[in-house]
Amino acid sequence: WVQHAVAAARLGELAKVEEILERLRPFAEFNPDNFRSYFTLAEAERARAGGDSDGAVGGYLRTIEHAGEHGYVVLEAFANELLARHYRERGHRFAVAHFQEARALYLECGARGKAIHLEEEIPELRQAAGSRRLGVTVTPTTDRGSAHLDLGTALKASLAIAGEIALDQVVDRLVAISIENAGAERGVFVSVDGEDLRVEAEGVA
Repeated sequence: WVQHAVAAARLGELAKVEEILERLRPFAEFNPDNFRSYFTLAEAERARAGGDSDGAVGGYLRTIEHAGEHGYVVLEAFANELLARHYRERGHRFAVAHFQEARALYLECGARGKAIHLEEEIPELRQAAGSRRLGVTVTPTTDRGSAHLDLGTALKASLAIAGEIALDQVVDRLVAISIENAGAERGVFVSVDGEDLRVEAEGVA
């Protein structure tokens, strides 16, 4: 009897979600710039609750893409976190990458406390962050090398270049992005002209 009652309650809740989604749908269709991300995120959560893993992943990815294009940083971070949790429950190897992206986006929008909470909750995220933790002060070390650029750096770099016109602004943003993704405390952009080296820009975390 209890199992039947729980199942009935769950079905009732999902029915309410469907009703809310139908109310949101016109907003997402007629004003997608403002509402599409919220709708696709709600769709993703509905799919996850219903056991539709592929539908959930698709909804999270659509939310991440749309929120990123329109500058909804918090929503993009939250969708990355939810996708990471979904992947982690299934032992998917991409979970840590999405946790890392969520952490970086939370920091970008000033949600430092949320970023620290993720570090404390997710052991793999602490390991990936290495010695440069947000919640504690330690001596930073890295064996990744100054030339290391991961996928997140490359993607953010391309967005930075596309969004800037002045070369000096591009260089400044590239330095900032590289510092963030390498987990460094300081970064320097050096140009090479024959045998001459010149510091074009530098930044600190």
